[in-house]
Order: sequence, then structure tokens, then C-alpha cells
Amino acid sequence: MSMRNSFLLLITFLVIIRPALLSASAGETNEKKWGIAPFPVVAYQPETSLILGAGSVIYFKPEKSEAKTDSLQLAAFYTLKNQFKIAAVSNTYLSDDFIYLKAVTSVARFPTDFYGIGPDTSKSAKENYTPFTIPFEGSFFLRIAGGLYAGPSYGFYYEKILKSEKDGIIDSGITGSGEYISSGLGASLVLDTRDSGINAHSGLYAESKIIRYSKSLGSDTGFTNSSIDLRGYFPVYSTTLGVQLVGKTAYGDIPFQLYPSLGGGDIVRGFLYGRYIDKNLVAAQIEYRFPVYGILGMTIFAGAGDVEPDIDDLGNHIRYAAGAGLRMMIDKDEKINIRGDVTYNGNDVYTYVDILEAF
Repeated sequence: MSMRNSFLLLITFLVIIRPALLSASAGETNEKKWGIAPFPVVAYQPETSLILGAGSVIYFKPEKSEAKTDSLQLAAFYTLKNQFKIAAVSNTYLSDDFIYLKAVTSVARFPTDFYGIGPDTSKSAKENYTPFTIPFEGSFFLRIAGGLYAGPSYGFYYEKILKSEKDGIIDSGITGSGEYISSGLGASLVLDTRDSGINAHSGLYAESKIIRYSKSLGSDTGFTNSSIDLRGYFPVYSTTLGVQLVGKTAYGDIPFQLYPSLGGGDIVRGFLYGRYIDKNLVAAQIEYRFPVYGILGMTIFAGAGDVEPDIDDLGNHIRYAAGAGLRMMIDKDEKINIRGDVTYNGNDVYTYVDILEAF
């Protein structure tokens, strides 16, 4: 069996086995009621153009109000730039929230752009390439106390570059070109006191993670990735003020696809994903969310970030962006929104349409 088929089976296994785990957990403790919020994927991002597809957020809500809600996010879409992606994100709590399982995976063929490595790369350096990718990351957490969890994490990344520009940086043999596998083990620490993992109105979320990719685990090169993600949600009557701080570092023989990246639809909206990459990243964003009428709401947000080769240089090339967005609630029980955001970074205006909040 080929490696590609093996990981397609892994994704299928994760989706199929999850209800069984939930059923076993419910039998041990309390019943869980479930709901589903299906939605057509008619979205837009600057990296993809128009996105067409379908998806759903399936959630399992315990009868105990203090217990955490499980969720399974599924999506499949195709873009006008001949990109496709099938993705799954699972968050499962077992044994009265003592065990927390998290898994993220996808299969994608995504023509995209590479601008080189560094905090101040030129637009003229852009080269297009087409990768086929299968990333997977899974964590097994045990609750230490309250909303504090810790446990091992496994990271896997497969990529085969199907097409690249002749005599470009990727074609020259940069680490990660051709066919590449990364496989690593590490540890994660999570603190989660949010009132909702889908659309928080109050509480804190903090995640720290480090993964060492090594040849002994099947990785083509050895390197280490670490990250910290801090979020706070503060209620102001019926509105919410959200703040986020993200830091990432990487060292070793790093494939170019796994460098910390500034931009995209989540971390500092307003810059293309992968536009600025380097070994160290720091980014922050703030967002004010408020209802407008019925199922409609709005947000105002701003973000800033920097990537640098040396951690001491962080702050030398800070990029800023700000914008506003419209929210339409498609599930009132779990407050699941479709979001549309417009951003400006001082030079360019970008539009994003997506499901769920940016953070």
C-alpha cells in the first residue's frame, strides 16, 4: 500500500472511530447530545480566489453544563486557482474531560507562491509551485488540574512538489523540494478556561508546544519547531474583546514549508499566507465582536507581526494590518458564524470569507 493511501485511510479512521469513542465516553459518564451545522463553502481568500465546496461542524454537547463541547470540523473544497483540499479537525473530551484528544489533518493539492526566506523579501522574487501535501498533527492530553492539560504530540508532514519554476529557488534543491517527509515527537501544554471552543465570549486559552523531527522517526532531515499561542476573551455586556499573542521558532535543517509564516486568514489577516517566513515569528492581534441585528454581527480588528532569522532581531520589520468584518450566525446553540473580513495593510486590500472565527 502506498504512503498516500495509508494516510487517506488514517484520515478515514479518525473520522469513523470518533463517534465510537464518544459513545464509550458517554456510557461511562453522561449522555451527550449532538448537533450538526452543515454549510456550503462559498468563500474567498486572496491566496485562493473563489472557493467552492461543502463542510460541516459536528458538535457533541454534554448534559453537564460545565463539561466541554466536542467538535469535529469537516470541509472539502475546490478553488478557481485549481486548488483542492479535504480537511478534518477533531477535539474530543473523554472521562469527564480528564482526557483530551486533538487531531488536525488534511489532503491537498494547492498551487501556491514562494517568495523566499526572510523578513523583507521582494514581490518580484515570487515563484509559483504546485505541492501535494498530507499534514497530520495529533495530541493526547491528560488533565492536570482545572483546565490545564499536558501530554505528548506527534507531527507528520508529507509533501511532493508536482511542479515548480525552472531554475527557481525550489527547483535548485532547497530543503523541502522534491518529495519530502517530516516526522517528529514532542510535548504540548494547554490551558483552556473558555466558555466555548468554537466562539468564546469569556475565558483564556494558552498552548505551548515543541516537536523534534528526526531521521530516527522517518524524517528526511532533523529540526525542531516550537510555538506558543496565548488568547484571552473578555465580555463587555453582549460584546466580546478578544486578544491573541503568537510566537514560533524553528531551528535545524528546516523544510521551507515548515518555517514560521506571517499572514493568512488567521494570524494577522491582511498578508498572503507564506508571504513572509523565517526562523522566528511574533504576532499579535485584537478583535472587538458585537451583535448588530438578529443573526448578524460585526467585528473590528487589527494585527501586527514580524519574522526574523535571529530572535534578537524581532521587531525590526513589523507588519501591520487592520480591518472590519461581518458575521452571520448559522447555528445559534453553538454560535457558529460565517465570517467575511476586509483588511488593509498600508498597501493592499484583501478580502476573506470563511467559517468560524480567526481565533
